[in-house]
Amino acid sequence: MYKIIKIEIEGFKTSSRNLAIEFSKEPVSIIFGENGCGKTTLLRILHGVISQNSSILYNENVKKIDLYYTIGNPENIKKVTVKKNEESDIQTITESSQISFELDNYDWSEFLKPEFKEASSMLFGTNRGISSSSININPDIIIEFLDRSNFYREFRSRSRIHSFAYELSDFLRRDIRRKGANSDRNINLKEMHLDLNNINMESIERILIERYRLAKKVTNERVQKALFDTLSVALSVDSNEIGRTGIPEEESKMIIAHKERLIEALSSSPENALRDQLIKVLQSEKDFSRLNNSLLPSLLLKMTLELQSEKTILNSIDVLEKVFNDHVRKNEKKLVVTYEGVYIQFAKNRHSLSELSSGEKHLITLLTLFIIEGSQRSFILIDEPEISLNIKWQRKLLTLLNELAPDSQIIVASHSPSLSVKNTKFLVEMN
Repeated sequence: MYKIIKIEIEGFKTSSRNLAIEFSKEPVSIIFGENGCGKTTLLRILHGVISQNSSILYNENVKKIDLYYTIGNPENIKKVTVKKNEESDIQTITESSQISFELDNYDWSEFLKPEFKEASSMLFGTNRGISSSSININPDIIIEFLDRSNFYREFRSRSRIHSFAYELSDFLRRDIRRKGANSDRNINLKEMHLDLNNINMESIERILIERYRLAKKVTNERVQKALFDTLSVALSVDSNEIGRTGIPEEESKMIIAHKERLIEALSSSPENALRDQLIKVLQSEKDFSRLNNSLLPSLLLKMTLELQSEKTILNSIDVLEKVFNDHVRKNEKKLVVTYEGVYIQFAKNRHSLSELSSGEKHLITLLTLFIIEGSQRSFILIDEPEISLNIKWQRKLLTLLNELAPDSQIIVASHSPSLSVKNTKFLVEMN
């Protein structure tokens, strides 16, 4: 695990100002201080150093930075320096009223070590959970149109009109989102260093749908692989691996725990007699250790083990749904992710993520990116994570985020004392 211990900056916002900050010994640091002291600037500079982005340092008038860090062993503190090359003149070129700067005048030679090539980061700006009103189509508008037209006679009941309106609303929203995907500023999770500002809810929906479809694809491939591997063993003349009847009780419990996912994967497979029999057995059996068949228990166990081998990708959506739904359960809301889209189930109705409250949008944005991507990042920087969150959510937010990304160092800039109510060791004052 990477960990930044201290940073010393010569030239902070102005060339005459210096700054030294020693971070918390905990995996989370909360930077606090008066308005205008430079907390947001510090996060940007940290991100600039980690990503080796000269333009960020130049824009903040940085002359030199000493970074103290550890990798794995907390006792082995290392130091690297990046500084402005005095002999390198900034060349200004004016052409057709366009001014450009040659900014590669920082010496990054000490950052060429192989260990820095593996470091990754995410910087969250304050513009999170933004909605695009242009693709928020209210089903009530469709219902009103049908009520005023002759088309309402085509529907047998009022409930069918409502169902049609909600389905059409979802379809139009997804279609517009899909057509605009290429022109939007999509979040590219493959980038080693992400600067996440202006995160809209449509981007979050796309990330969730893509992850869900990937999980489904992996699940189906794993189940198919298990099916053919087991049949291959069964057809082998020399094999005696499937000579026993039933399976141990612990293995039976393992199959039961994955039963719904197995049924879902098998249902997506081409129809055949074996597939139908497996689904029937999964739906009816409660104890696979007593199954009087030599092939089916071994086949189901093999499929279950294949699913467990891809546990991270398959469980990320489940974890997100559970964590988010735990926060909004009192309001009778529930996040649902499907192959076709993402929506919020609310009593008997449903609505898009764009119709969530501002606090809920901020929360689902943070949770989505932490659960799906955060665990793979060395450093996660967040500007004002408390935005729009109620006091109760604020108090448990950082502990929750640390649990979701235990191998990442989390550094936040905040004005809220509620973030540190139970975690005063996280606090780092900025003078």
